[in-house]
Amino acid sequence: MKVITYHDFQPEIEKRLYKEIETSLNEFFGYIPSGKNDVYQDEKHYFELIKHAVSLKNHFTVKSVISKLVQIFDLQNTDIELFVYQDTVFNVTCFPRKTSDGKAFFQIFASQHFFNNLSEDEQIGIVGHEIAHFLFDHFKIPAHEIINHPFEHSEIGELKSNLIYHSKICEISADVIGLIANDFNSKAYSMALIKYITGLNGKNNVSPLIDIVLQQYHSYAEDVFFNHANATHPLVPVRVKIINEVAKLPLILNFGKAIPEKEYKRYVTEYNDLINDIVRKIYPEIFPDESIINEVLIPMSVAVMLADNKIDQGEVSLINNMIKKAHRDFDELKSILSSSEYSNFNRLKSSLIDQSIKTAKKENFDKNLIVPVIRKLIIVAASDGNIETSELNTIFKFAKEFNISKKDIVMMIKTQYKI
Repeated sequence: MKVITYHDFQPEIEKRLYKEIETSLNEFFGYIPSGKNDVYQDEKHYFELIKHAVSLKNHFTVKSVISKLVQIFDLQNTDIELFVYQDTVFNVTCFPRKTSDGKAFFQIFASQHFFNNLSEDEQIGIVGHEIAHFLFDHFKIPAHEIINHPFEHSEIGELKSNLIYHSKICEISADVIGLIANDFNSKAYSMALIKYITGLNGKNNVSPLIDIVLQQYHSYAEDVFFNHANATHPLVPVRVKIINEVAKLPLILNFGKAIPEKEYKRYVTEYNDLINDIVRKIYPEIFPDESIINEVLIPMSVAVMLADNKIDQGEVSLINNMIKKAHRDFDELKSILSSSEYSNFNRLKSSLIDQSIKTAKKENFDKNLIVPVIRKLIIVAASDGNIETSELNTIFKFAKEFNISKKDIVMMIKTQYKI
């Protein structure tokens, strides 16, 4: 028998992205300059908040909420404290702290909207969400500092991109814990998210909004160019869609129960497949490792690298990493990457573009596959710190065969995180 715990709700895609980030960090951590002010933004933010915040540790409603969550998630040995402060917009944030003797505790800061706009069920869900960041140790990577730091190293573009998508998935896993926290009340948690983003409160007629937001998700899913990739939080319709779908799953409904091992594995697979399916429709470039995409993406990446008539080692390293994750040799492309010079870059580049177009058409690629390929090619083009006109023209020569215009590519660049 297997007991379902909160650990089972951390999506596999989050774990996969973390492994990729961890590998990159081992190489690039030396590029974070100690002593720079931007490294300490979170700590500065904490002290700015606490100067004007009131602790509600002994408030009877807050004590009830915290006590319930401590029980659900077995946090008896962790001190959790909620503060309220004034802000112009609805904000909730959290900080892991340590006492002088090394004991961990956790502090949550909520703007006045937390009390003014939310019901108790909604409040429990939001606090549960913040506690999830502590449970899953989402603080172990200094994500915001790395994302906002102006690195010049060639491969840092992919690292930043992975960090942004990892942050999105972390919010999704925290949402699921928020749902568990408020007794699987998907309506209450959905309304908390909607109120958070819109500023509406219980006095407004907000009951139809869940259905409206769910329809908004489907509108976004049908538009392959709508991405908003450069934000660290997923679109609210994506979050509301996931909450309302996972609430029906056996893995959620059997939280805390012991079930047969076979059923457990099936429930976990079902849960991850559902999240992947919903996320893929909005952020397809998170899933570039399908073998058929690599048959187009990797040759085109080499073509983009050759566009400026030189072989840049940063681009080589990035493409080699893509080949490694593809689990196929691509020996011919490796020989190009390892060569120091070529007499005819244009002929080789044209051959690779033609090969990629032929493969994509043979495999009936539609825009749901072409767009994530192009987004990845933009990262390759930017990996040396600058996107050259020749690189854009190379991407467009491929893209126009699938009715994607220069304007479409510019729009993708604007919504793609740029180094």
